[in-house]
Amino acid sequence: MELSDKAKVEAQLRCKTDLLFLGRLLGYDLVEQPHREMCGFFVAKDPGKTLGEQNEIKERQMLLSRGTFKSTIDVIDSAQWIICFPDVRILCLTGEQGLSDAFSDELKNIFTVREDDETDFQQLFPGFCIPARGRDALGPFVTPARTRFYKEPTFWSSSIASRLPGWHCNILKLDDVVNPENSESPDQREKVIRRVNMARKLRDPGGYIDVIGTPYDPDDY
Repeated sequence: MELSDKAKVEAQLRCKTDLLFLGRLLGYDLVEQPHREMCGFFVAKDPGKTLGEQNEIKERQMLLSRGTFKSTIDVIDSAQWIICFPDVRILCLTGEQGLSDAFSDELKNIFTVREDDETDFQQLFPGFCIPARGRDALGPFVTPARTRFYKEPTFWSSSIASRLPGWHCNILKLDDVVNPENSESPDQREKVIRRVNMARKLRDPGGYIDVIGTPYDPDDY
């Protein structure tokens, strides 16, 4: 992608402020509707404000049927938080470990540069990216664009059933923490609710909680 300095700055700003544009730049097959409206669910970023000043609404919930790209857009939103605020700490919890690993892998793939094969996004944000040889297959992601030290990574994920580390976050994403298996009985549903309520305490003051999922029972989380 060959851009003038002015066009590059404009593209960088649009990536930070237009989630649908960013998703399309990353190669996702997003359409104007319903995905524009779905993108509007997430916090609209203003790089001129601090993370805590982004929005007065600190908790939000989007419930949709499966197959609507909601988790994909959640990954894109995580990437947008990172390029806007390189010191951000994002924790994503899912209903089972396989989904957690897939979420983490997809997010890290956005920032992983394959040899001689930079994406348009990676050309716009080279300081946020890591070489493929330096990437772990699984586990947390730390952007090289960080400006200060935190014990917590930039992004990490886990299943709601796993033992949670004592790491704190600015952004807590609860992405499909409820699934057909853990919502089958009252005991299972109550266990998920307890685990989520414990996880909510890991969000630092001024941070945000995004709940994204599909309802399976009137009493599930």
